[in-house]
Amino acid sequence: MKTLPMSLLICLTLSLGACDDRTSPSSSAGDESSDAAAAGERELTLPPNNPSEMEEMSSIVDDNCDGFDDDLDGRIDEGQSCACLGDEQCYGAALETLGVGLCVSGRRSCMMGEAWGPCEGWVGPAEERCDFVDNDCDGQVNEDLLDCDPQPCQEGGEPCLTMDLEVDGDCVTVECPPEAPHPVACEIEFDGQDPRGCVAHTPGSSIIFLKEGNDCGVGAVRGSLTCSSERGLELNEQNCPMNKETRFYPLTEGECPVND
Repeated sequence: MKTLPMSLLICLTLSLGACDDRTSPSSSAGDESSDAAAAGERELTLPPNNPSEMEEMSSIVDDNCDGFDDDLDGRIDEGQSCACLGDEQCYGAALETLGVGLCVSGRRSCMMGEAWGPCEGWVGPAEERCDFVDNDCDGQVNEDLLDCDPQPCQEGGEPCLTMDLEVDGDCVTVECPPEAPHPVACEIEFDGQDPRGCVAHTPGSSIIFLKEGNDCGVGAVRGSLTCSSERGLELNEQNCPMNKETRFYPLTEGECPVND
């Protein structure tokens, strides 16, 4: 059986009948376009078509030993002999979703100094629900959900409660109870003269920090705090309004105003 030239086989595979004999020895030496086409055919690399080669290619992409699913195949640093020590951050979904909405990283621990254990505690994108939460971690809340009127706690859903706030002084903390440990909404009235107000809350924490201006111990705090058994959206102007012209909603109390 006569063996066809490799360039002609590739050409036949990609576009049957679309090739001529420009790659054969009889091609015209003066035809520059023909030469360019032939060169392009010779440089073409076809992807692997068997599982073992595909697995090898996946490992080559995901070879950073960085604790993240770089090739988005649901596995982290697969097929790697990653040197390890102690523990580190890890995440099993697209990196651009990390820190958005409910998506948070986990931790993985080094096992006997030889290999990383599984990534535990990470939360990736999920189906969007009618709540105060960016479930799919795309920076939007309740998008594309018709007739959705989100409430801090849905009827028949997760346990929740609303606490009345009445605290003298400033720079105070309020904590949600164990049965509903997540602050999901609030209404804050500062009884002072400073035009600034700050509500600080770290996602996952049951405690919120309330501060008016930067002069602690002045005035009082009134209002309400709604707590849920499920984690909600970060506190913001929509779900936690306050009676101040300038409002701050940082993740830590250290980011509240400290200087006049």
